[in-house]
Amino acid sequence: MLYNRGRMAAPYSHWRLTAGSTLLAEGDTLVPALDSALVGVTVPPLLDAGSYTLRVVADTLAGVVETNESNNGSARSLTVVEGPGVVGVPSPDPGQAPALLALSLRPNPTNGRLSVDLELPSAASVELAIYDLQGRLVWREVPREFAAGRRNVVWSGRTGDGARARVGVYLLRAIVGGEVLTRRFAIVR
Repeated sequence: MLYNRGRMAAPYSHWRLTAGSTLLAEGDTLVPALDSALVGVTVPPLLDAGSYTLRVVADTLAGVVETNESNNGSARSLTVVEGPGVVGVPSPDPGQAPALLALSLRPNPTNGRLSVDLELPSAASVELAIYDLQGRLVWREVPREFAAGRRNVVWSGRTGDGARARVGVYLLRAIVGGEVLTRRFAIVR
């Protein structure tokens, strides 16, 4: 997951995945301001058996002046074993809360059904609502308390009165512990 925590729109971010000194994959991804993007890649078996530091780094390639570049990367331990299932990457500790608040939608665009993924660093009251571009309320979830951790809420693609939402562009607004997050998505058929 690549995060753009800044308020200024960024150009494409270049990302690079390495294990030790071996380049595994790289590419460019647009991450809107105050949003995130999930990048998935299949990596060919390039590594010999052993232990490596798996590192992902993202940068705007000087497209935006950054005051803090210390948060542009993340590293994990990687163990490559011989035989089937050649790569083992430890999963995040499911009992550990995320470090930062994050909200992402998938799929986008959608044919109606939308998965809302929340990463909550602490327990919070969460209110979700969907609006059309004219600001009319389409759907609202009753506010509820969530414990810290990764949470998922699924919207069925139906309006508050049960009708199927029309093709178009919508805004999902999440109010999490008083903080407002907004994400744009489209419904296509």
